[in-house]
Amino acid sequence: MDGRSIRMRPLLPPLSMPLRLFPASTLMVYALAHAGKTLFWTVSDLYFTWMVITVGGVAAGWAGLGIGLSILIAAVADYTGGRWLGARITDAAMAARTQFLACLATGAALLGFAILGLVRPEGLALAMIAGLILFRLTYAGLDITQNALPALIATSKCERAAYGMWRNISGGLARIALSAAFVPLLMHRLRQDQALNFLAMALVIGVMASIAAALLRLRLAQGVTPSAAPPAIPASAEERPRLGPLTLAMALASLGMTLFQQLEPFFAARALDRHAAATFLTAGAVGMVGSQPLWRLLALGRHRRWTRGSVIASCLACAGLMLLTGAYGLGWALAAGLSYGLAAGGVTLLLWMAALDCLPHQAIGRISTFSASAKLGQALSIGLGCAMLQIDAPIATLGQMMAGALALVALSILIARTRQA
Repeated sequence: MDGRSIRMRPLLPPLSMPLRLFPASTLMVYALAHAGKTLFWTVSDLYFTWMVITVGGVAAGWAGLGIGLSILIAAVADYTGGRWLGARITDAAMAARTQFLACLATGAALLGFAILGLVRPEGLALAMIAGLILFRLTYAGLDITQNALPALIATSKCERAAYGMWRNISGGLARIALSAAFVPLLMHRLRQDQALNFLAMALVIGVMASIAAALLRLRLAQGVTPSAAPPAIPASAEERPRLGPLTLAMALASLGMTLFQQLEPFFAARALDRHAAATFLTAGAVGMVGSQPLWRLLALGRHRRWTRGSVIASCLACAGLMLLTGAYGLGWALAAGLSYGLAAGGVTLLLWMAALDCLPHQAIGRISTFSASAKLGQALSIGLGCAMLQIDAPIATLGQMMAGALALVALSILIARTRQA
């Protein structure tokens, strides 16, 4: 030994070094919680209408009016509740705690609605509408806080894109799973069996969503985010999307996509044979989920106009296919379904990335306005869709309405540009 110190390379990294596992695992827990929240919304969006009409005995027109009004109430709750929560929630841990408590309340409201169909009290129709409104109000607290969490966690555009991609993937898979469960669980002749199966579905959804929300709360309570207030997102005020055009874009996109999805099963049942109908419905869901990595890659690229142009091209391609009256077959069903899935996947990812592009202290208020605009579009589309179904519109008219809905979706991307002049 010559007396010189020998430098040994440490076998383990220093404890102060942030573990790379944390961002990935937090992302996966968030995606799981978002899947649980999506189950709540999907069951209310699709099956509440079916329950109110089939079990409650409400006429289709009145059911559509009641459900549309409940979504308008949800939009108001999003906006006002977001202002109230935004003044009180300062970090991701507080938002995670609030979303967990709101998830428990939403699960309880869903169970209450399901029990009404089982016990069938006097004034069942009005009781079910009241239960639906209670569900919307409790869901608003869950929706706002959980949707705003990526803005409180992510510190870069790449992370925002990852959260946006996985929220769409997990939400899409949840919708597919719930749609697959509809026929075996709820398509029974006896109302008592239908109500009992819906109650069982509501219980399973409530438990799964609550467990996922609890995991997210525990995860963020461990302080895995860089700090209570992450560094400001590196976007200048000139480049950050403005809230006004963004909310208008989301309202138009929500109106268009909801209208398309409402008319989709009726169009498939009337215009397509069994195999083509199944292909059309499945291709749309698979296209939306499967296209997320592609849209994320394009969104992170330098050529933003190409990305927006690709989304608009997908919308217009599907719109053109919907106008091909009489040309419906298996190939048409595959092409139309995939093009719609591509369009919907690109629109949702780009809009949510733009909504999350804000400073952390602005997240709750910004997302609440964004969510309110989405629900406003949904309420309008439900009223329009019910009117189309009430007059028993022909196949060609349904196709034209669906093509027009896709044109609104394409317009939304032109309004919500990722760079403001």
